[in-house]
Amino acid sequence: MSEETSAEPVSSFLLVRLSGDAKMIGYPAVCPGTSPEEDQSQILCMAEMYEAPARVIRHLGGPRTDRAVTIRFTAHSFYAVWRKDVRFLLSVVPFEDKGSTGHFAWQWDWENENGEFCEGTDALNDFPEAIGDFYRSGRVRKASRRDTDWETGYEIACVQPR
Repeated sequence: MSEETSAEPVSSFLLVRLSGDAKMIGYPAVCPGTSPEEDQSQILCMAEMYEAPARVIRHLGGPRTDRAVTIRFTAHSFYAVWRKDVRFLLSVVPFEDKGSTGHFAWQWDWENENGEFCEGTDALNDFPEAIGDFYRSGRVRKASRRDTDWETGYEIACVQPR
């Protein structure tokens, strides 16, 4: 009986607090979303790469990581507040690039001004199970006129981790 091995790294799902501000580190040796086995000379990669140190607050699923991790992400996510002490909910895969190692964030959410993570309930089944379960562990409420980012009457699941 042979065991199948996957070339795709397995994701870890983490709640982290950044322990420093994100900084641009350049351009990746391997484009995010491609396999190192692919001919990188044939792939045009223009993504700016950013990096931030983080402390794992809670491991939600997937392979365990160290408590202190290095998180990398591409420029399209930089509009988020990747600053020291902000908490992020992350889906990450391990990376090795130019002698550095850490975790690449392929999915993220950050806490709102109330320290909550919120998502529309209709989207929860589209997330990896560990992330969907995280949101389901909170409270569900209907959006009101006070919720400027949500349509009135829309169901929102919010979690305020401690």
